Amino acid sequence: MTRRSRTDDEDESPQAKKRQREEFERERAEQTRALEEARRHMFSHFGMWTICPDKRCIRARACNGDVEICLRERWHVHISDETRALLGKTFDLMRDGMSPHEAVAAAQADVARRKRLAAAADAHHAEKPAAPAAPAPIRRSAPVGHSPRVRGFL
Repeated sequence: MTRRSRTDDEDESPQAKKRQREEFERERAEQTRALEEARRHMFSHFGMWTICPDKRCIRARACNGDVEICLRERWHVHISDETRALLGKTFDLMRDGMSPHEAVAAAQADVARRKRLAAAADAHHAEKPAAPAAPAPIRRSAPVGHSPRVRGFL
């Protein structure tokens, strides 16, 4: 077994690993908080607090409860697929660097284009198919003087 030599930039001490882990956990908690706040703001904007059974949300007139429960139990049920697609596309475009106004306009154009394509596909499938051609009549051959040979089963 060969030993690896340590270089100056490799710091594998337990304290360094602990610091790296703590830094990772801090960043992860920050991302989770930011995502939760963004969802809370979005749910408040859409008025999800009006149908929420959590009294904290009703009192605050804004999303104030567990965001994950709201996402599972109310968001997917009460918000249309079109609105969710519009929001998803908007967030993707904003993540790619567009301003919020540009992202909303581009997302609306994309959703409208997809609706036109879906309507065209539905119209194409709804067209009545052409009536099938009448089957060709079966022509019987002229009777032969004797019957065909039939082998019996023994």
